[in-house]
Amino acid sequence: MNERTPLAVKFVLITALLICALLLGFLLKDYFPVKLEEPSQFNPPSLDISAIQGEVSNLRQLPLKEEIPAGFLDKEALNQALKESMEDELSQQDLQSTEKVLRFLGILEGEQSLKEVLLEVLSEQVYGFYDHESGELKVLKKEDKTTALERLALVHEVVHGIQDQNFDLSRFIPPDFKGSDDELMAVQSLYEGDASWTSVLYVQKNSSLSFGLGLLLDSLDLNQSALESAPPYVVESLLFPYQEGMTFVKTLYEKGGWTFVNQAFEKPPFSTEQIIHPEKYLSNEQPATITFPEWKSLEGFTLVRDNALGEFDFRFLFKSVLPENQALVASTGWNGSRYQLWEKEGMMVFILESRWDSPQDASEAEFALENFLKSRFGFAPTNYYRGSLYVGENEVGLLYPSGQAQYLILAPDEELALNILSELP
Repeated sequence: MNERTPLAVKFVLITALLICALLLGFLLKDYFPVKLEEPSQFNPPSLDISAIQGEVSNLRQLPLKEEIPAGFLDKEALNQALKESMEDELSQQDLQSTEKVLRFLGILEGEQSLKEVLLEVLSEQVYGFYDHESGELKVLKKEDKTTALERLALVHEVVHGIQDQNFDLSRFIPPDFKGSDDELMAVQSLYEGDASWTSVLYVQKNSSLSFGLGLLLDSLDLNQSALESAPPYVVESLLFPYQEGMTFVKTLYEKGGWTFVNQAFEKPPFSTEQIIHPEKYLSNEQPATITFPEWKSLEGFTLVRDNALGEFDFRFLFKSVLPENQALVASTGWNGSRYQLWEKEGMMVFILESRWDSPQDASEAEFALENFLKSRFGFAPTNYYRGSLYVGENEVGLLYPSGQAQYLILAPDEELALNILSELP
């Protein structure tokens, strides 16, 4: 399987201010105690990174083994460092294969490349990030004082530095990481969720009304035009590790304190299903292993990508063709998947096998996949004795249910689709 970029687009260890801003509704609604007092203007203290590191270490209850060095860069230099960090972690070939899958499934549209979209969104309001390669915080150099939102972003990044010192985050980052895209997004949700939950606790601890108002005013002044214009899948993929990851870590924290959270770094989650449903992580529910044959019918084709779609991916895909509540139900009960995208002289073949927990779950997934195919082809299927067959002008879609598994094949013609189906175990 590919071992780098997840289909659910990752960007390792980068926190843009826009992410912190999107946490505010959660922070202020559920965790920030608004006091009945006259609001005073927030006067941010001078930036003392050493003091913040000590405070975060105490709050997170992890030792700061050595002070995390900080390099202060102007806006242009910080964006360049951000770009270089991204290019170090994401190979051009891998980004291109990810983009091919997204575009083939109709998830990614527009003329901008995936790389261009990511850089534009992530550099829009970045204040700083933790560089795991150098073990250094890279922070925006400013003439004026640090705002409340910038301070919260720095807290988040300091957590990453402390995580790295205690758990070695490089083992979760390609090329060292060995696993599926879905598993990679799950472990990213662990460390981003941990940093986000610690940021919530930091706001609780510093719960003056002026600080909360400072966060709110900063977020209102935030430019999010690149985020707002980005493809929905990219936006949801970027936010998932912070939002769903924070809920996952919060659940562990409430059940067993930081001990449970620390144990998760030693035994990380396997899937986005475990992030969405923490009880499945706690019960050690793992996805089925799926193997594909050596396809005789695809001789002459080149394998573009071989990976997995997780519950997050199915949830997004199903939301494109069903009401959200139905899509959430249909994507629940995921028990593993694998897909391959093949190419030959401009012809594309997509093969997907998904497993589900029960016959009911498989039936709900089948209904959603039928709607995906109806939307893609624009008409209902031809009756086929083993499933549903959609015959278009230049593409054929075949959906074949088998027990608690669903097989989806998209191919240039009916003969090739049926030959692939015949080779399935």
